[in-house]
Amino acid sequence: MKSFLKLVKKIIKHYRREFALQKWIQENRNIETFIVVGGFGDIVWFMSFWIQYKKKEHLETYKILTETKYVDMFHLYGESNLQIDAVEVIPAILSKTAHKKTNKFKNIHVMYFPHYFGKRAVKVIEQYRVAAGISMDDYFRFGCFDLSYETDEPITLPQLAKTNYTIHTKKNILLIPYTKSRINIPLNIWGSIANLLRDNGYTVYTNVGTEKEKAIEGSIPIIVKVAELPAILKKYDFISLCGRCGLADWLFANDCKQIILHSCLVNPKTRNEWLCSGIERKDSFKMMKLKLRLNEKSVDDLYLYIDNLSSDYLQKILNSVEKLAN
Repeated sequence: MKSFLKLVKKIIKHYRREFALQKWIQENRNIETFIVVGGFGDIVWFMSFWIQYKKKEHLETYKILTETKYVDMFHLYGESNLQIDAVEVIPAILSKTAHKKTNKFKNIHVMYFPHYFGKRAVKVIEQYRVAAGISMDDYFRFGCFDLSYETDEPITLPQLAKTNYTIHTKKNILLIPYTKSRINIPLNIWGSIANLLRDNGYTVYTNVGTEKEKAIEGSIPIIVKVAELPAILKKYDFISLCGRCGLADWLFANDCKQIILHSCLVNPKTRNEWLCSGIERKDSFKMMKLKLRLNEKSVDDLYLYIDNLSSDYLQKILNSVEKLAN
């Protein structure tokens, strides 16, 4: 009986979602709508090339369907044509896109890459990404927007948010240890990094973004909105040590001083570990800044093989911090 009721609830939920989707499609059938999903990094790279794309497509009237948590970021890019009251239809749109059923809705554009072509095809795409080292700027420039190097226009950068946040310390360091799409550096390593920096006269903070995240032992938690964080870091001359995550892209776009700690494995044991390590080894924020003609002196890349750490990894981190501090 319980299993039958569970099935009925599942069917009802499916049809409610389908009804909401069809209603939304009809209401927006004459509006060019761009679905922007993912994480903070996806918002950064979407907006980086958005103006170039609008010019190429002569796009004037449109809506961007996204989540409420990203609104402040969009506004800092000067983008206000947002739709946030229909977030519940996004999973249905993505599901239909995965099965190529949205082709008849030419006004709906799902802005992520690579698109879903089946599990086998995704594995092939992933292997190419590991082999070629495709970075996020190219994913969006070419994969999402089909742009080229014909235009010499710079990418769009956000305005700096206003902040009333107050800090009374100097030689400030922000640790950003928590990532979702890559291999996390163990917290004990972050603890060693925090101890090293404190011993060398730095004040160490940890970015705490959710209730599950805790400040690294011996550090001070910072809990602020993502949109406001760059303003605080620049106001108080922070250097961030950041695991590879979308927040690193956001600080990148705001020209904050940061060191990206790329977490890799010498001996990955699962496909996901192999994939993340392969991508991480060929990811470089300094090279992205050079390619985009931005200030590469504000960023550094360090690669930590966490299953076989070099004996001098702490010294390399300290040297990188001191280089950015000067």
